[in-house]
Amino acid sequence: MAFEDDALSFGWASTRDCTDQLSALAAYVQGDPGPVQRAIAAATGRAQTYLRVRWPDAWPFSTPPTEVREAVAALAVYSAVRGFGMEAAALTLVEQLRLEAKRAEAWLRDVASGKADLVMPRPASGAYHNEYATAKLPGGEFGFGE
Repeated sequence: MAFEDDALSFGWASTRDCTDQLSALAAYVQGDPGPVQRAIAAATGRAQTYLRVRWPDAWPFSTPPTEVREAVAALAVYSAVRGFGMEAAALTLVEQLRLEAKRAEAWLRDVASGKADLVMPRPASGAYHNEYATAKLPGGEFGFGE
C-alpha cells in the first residue's frame, strides 16, 4: 500500500513517516500518493539547503537519522495537505501542521548552525575516525614513545 511504504524512495522521509505524522493523510490527499511523494522530494531539498551550511561536502549519515526523517515528514505533510480544499473544522488541523512544519524548520536551522546536533549511532569499534583520535604520537626524542 502506497501510504505504508517505509522506503526512502523520494527523499529523506518515507510515506510511512508522513502517515506517522498524520494518520488520515491518505484521506486528505484523496488516496493519491503523488502529492505526498512530491512533497517529500521538495521537503528533502529544503532540509538539504539548511544542512548544507554545516556539511558542505558530504552528509554525516548514509541513512537520515530519525530526527531528520521526522522533520522532513512534517514539512512534507503540511505541504501536501494545505493544497486540498477542506471543511472549516479541518483548517484547525492545517494550522497545527503549519506550526509543526515551522518547528521542524527551526530545528533544521539549529542543526545547521550547531545549536542542535543529530543523534547518530557510533560507528563500530575501529571504524571511528577523528583527526584528534587518530593523530600520531610525538616521537621518542621528547620521551612520549619510541
